[in-house]
Amino acid sequence: MKQPEVLETLREIATIEDKIVEHARKVGSLVRKVERALLPKPDPTLLDGKFLAKLRFMPETGCWLWQAGTDEGYGRFEADGKKWYAHRYAWDKLRGKIPDGLVLDHLCRERNCVNPDHLEAVTLAENSRRGQEEKGVRLKR
Repeated sequence: MKQPEVLETLREIATIEDKIVEHARKVGSLVRKVERALLPKPDPTLLDGKFLAKLRFMPETGCWLWQAGTDEGYGRFEADGKKWYAHRYAWDKLRGKIPDGLVLDHLCRERNCVNPDHLEAVTLAENSRRGQEEKGVRLKR
């Protein structure tokens, strides 16, 4: 094989790899959507009254928007002698402990949304990839 043919073959292989990775992401996304659909709907009335008083419910989007103090757009809340990010507090009270090694991604892209249905526990790398992808930046694998 001549060098130009080898380079063309390598480009074709890279294109095929990109397509495989994209299909795997789509399948993973579908699986996560099904898993979320099977979860019981979160009941905001189970949250502390002090916490609830700081929320604005948006029926058109389903977001539960934090209306009190924030840090870089993320709600902040103090409860049980501990400082919390509001979305992490809501997840903890309505879904349970965030699995070790995972962070919460805002699927609605609203940092001050605390609705657990709008959050997904993912790796930091996946959360970063999604954030960059939204900005139109393609990260290298």
